[in-house]
Amino acid sequence: PEENKWFSFLFSRGELPAYIKKRTRFVHFHLFGKIERTSFTEAVRHFWPVSFVIVWIHEDRGVIVEQESEAAAKKGELESLAKVLESDFYFSVRFYAGRFYEPDECLRKHYTREQAYFLFAEKRLPQVQSVTFEMIFPFLLLETEKEKLETLLSEEAELLFGSEAELRKTIKLFIENNSNVTLTAKKLHLHRNSLQYRIDKFIERSGIDIKSYKGALLAYFICLQNESSE
Repeated sequence: PEENKWFSFLFSRGELPAYIKKRTRFVHFHLFGKIERTSFTEAVRHFWPVSFVIVWIHEDRGVIVEQESEAAAKKGELESLAKVLESDFYFSVRFYAGRFYEPDECLRKHYTREQAYFLFAEKRLPQVQSVTFEMIFPFLLLETEKEKLETLLSEEAELLFGSEAELRKTIKLFIENNSNVTLTAKKLHLHRNSLQYRIDKFIERSGIDIKSYKGALLAYFICLQNESSE
């Protein structure tokens, strides 16, 4: 029943399942080889310590829907699961780990956008078993038409910053100062701990680690696009 509710929500304009109260993410997957849905489901349930729903989209594709928790699987853990499935069940899997979003009607749009990212990643990085938006973003910059890229970045900016222009300026300055908290705090006339708190909350909320190179690159281009559109 839960899978049917999610399928209806994602593809038939059905209502968002009522039990969803926390931020939610989609982990997209694509299976290769002799596929056994039962084996895949059992392996994931053994691996995933939190409640989730698997929604099958095609015979070999689907999405794992989970609500936010401290036990949420990280990229490295998804890669480990992929290796276990390959060695124990003799089929391969690729994952796209989405970000956590607020539980509202926009989840449908987020799913569609992430599915497009996943399909792009499979073409551009076919050898990688677990990908994220940060990983494929440099390739999107190179290969996406200017108008489509602007639309993409504008949508991401709305998600990250909304109307919080000051937050955007803070994140942009932090990246421009090579992730130096002390220097950035000095320029913003903030206490170092206050700035560190803002940065940590941004990373937690957005799912983008701006202390890493790929995360900083993604966030910086989003900041630039949002700035130029004002």
